[in-house]
Amino acid sequence: MTPPRRLPYPAGAMAIEPHLPALRRYARAAMGSSRLGDAVLAGCLPRLAREARDRDGLLRGLIAALDGGSLARMAAPGDLPGAIARLPPLPRHALLLTLLEQLPADHAALLLGVTPGEVAEALAQARGALAPLRPARILIIGDGRGTLAQLVQGLGHAVCAQVANEDAAWQAAARTRPDLVLAEAALPDGGCGLAAVQRIAANDAVPVVLVGEDALAAHGFPLLRRPWRAEALRHAIGRALRGRHGRAG
Repeated sequence: MTPPRRLPYPAGAMAIEPHLPALRRYARAAMGSSRLGDAVLAGCLPRLAREARDRDGLLRGLIAALDGGSLARMAAPGDLPGAIARLPPLPRHALLLTLLEQLPADHAALLLGVTPGEVAEALAQARGALAPLRPARILIIGDGRGTLAQLVQGLGHAVCAQVANEDAAWQAAARTRPDLVLAEAALPDGGCGLAAVQRIAANDAVPVVLVGEDALAAHGFPLLRRPWRAEALRHAIGRALRGRHGRAG
């Protein structure tokens, strides 16, 4: 295996050498690209060596360099790394500082020059934007032929349970705690999928997507109409998940 290429840094920067792996990791995650992250870090190392005195100073300087250039616009869209790179600066750095660097929210707020409340709002914004790109655990109610389950799995999500009636749906929701419920309006046993999801949603704020006719839209749940196409299902799941993760708290 070829060892990773060493980043160039000035002779006076030896004090920050122990921090270089973490700085490189942060830069790559923020840019959504190893190549672009290394380029930004290499460009700002001389200034970091001159000005930074501790880890917080290194992170502040690197964040300023990441936000001061235009390289982030070169990140590839569509995948999760590209989506993180294309977040607005505050949500992007709030997410990376708390998850990647494992800093408390108040520490991240101090580094970013904002309040803890603003960090909380930024994290909610980031989660909402990224939710459709993360695999979800989905409870399917109905789908006797397995068509929906195949589409769900083809989109990269997981079917945590598949049930055919209201009572089984209630029990499965309590047992598996799904990220989303996908329900046919008419169930194989003659039951009502709408009644099942209303019962579940009354006790848990889980997102729901209904499969059925236009009349069901009056009940306020996202609606997937037949025929079931993967792109339509992807959009319906994404909208439902954004609704959940976009709320602060």
